[in-house]
Amino acid sequence: MSELNRPVFNFAGKSVLVTGATSGMGAATAEAFARSGASVVLAGRSHTRAEPLLERIRSCGVQAHFVAGDIGDAGYCQRLVVETSSLIGTPDVVVNSAGVIYHATAEETTDSQWLDTFNVNVHGMFYLCRAVIPAMRNKGGGVIINIASDAALSGSQHLVAYCASKGAVLQMTRAMAVDHARDHIRVVAICPGDVDTAMLRGEFRDRGISLEQGLADPVLDAGVLAMPQFQPGELARYRPWLGIGEKPGDPIHDAALCFFRPASSAADALLTSVACASSVAPVKPSTPAKSAAIQGASPLISAG
Repeated sequence: MSELNRPVFNFAGKSVLVTGATSGMGAATAEAFARSGASVVLAGRSHTRAEPLLERIRSCGVQAHFVAGDIGDAGYCQRLVVETSSLIGTPDVVVNSAGVIYHATAEETTDSQWLDTFNVNVHGMFYLCRAVIPAMRNKGGGVIINIASDAALSGSQHLVAYCASKGAVLQMTRAMAVDHARDHIRVVAICPGDVDTAMLRGEFRDRGISLEQGLADPVLDAGVLAMPQFQPGELARYRPWLGIGEKPGDPIHDAALCFFRPASSAADALLTSVACASSVAPVKPSTPAKSAAIQGASPLISAG
């Protein structure tokens, strides 16, 4: 088995719900959980895009299902939790990965673009969290991972709606973490840097940047430095920063793990953080880190 496909954690018997699951980080995350033994429900809009992913996940020997709908619809989010619970059990982990991006300044951003950004990136995330929290509480706890962005921590050029939405995600996550720690529900925001996905490549096209230039340029927007590409075996090094010294009910509401492309490595970094938050042990000891020092910016954790 290749290093990329090697299971890092044992999620056997766990149920995981992933939104935005038919492409990019959502798809990579769903596959990462499946490789670690979890049963997975994919949420998205396209059955066509979901089918090949379902086949790959089922080849791991786990259950996989798809529930189609619009994440910005509160009724769909409620139904999604009910159907997930019926198919694979009340979710132990929810990963809110659905997102959209428009490359525009304030004066260039249309009303429809602004509203669509918040409807998907913020409202849909809120609707799903609101729907799943009572179910998790009744089960005795769980983990909610909200995908924010490094754009939640610093401004980026020509991304005003996206930056505003991801800032809202980060603050919403912090508030929910404090509210529901006593319910043994851990709510954590992950703040990725640039991850090599179709959405990022679309942004490069909108900016008139070639794929090669965009992926190779070490300085992206506003002088934000792009960190080195991670390998899956190195990602468990961040595990202590998201779990050590925390009691099961304590919130880790200010934890932000910043990581960079490709999507498969980003998904494994996310898997690592979920494993820490849910006290899931690694399959075997991790490879020691080989590069890039951790930069602590308390209360946020910025790893790169």
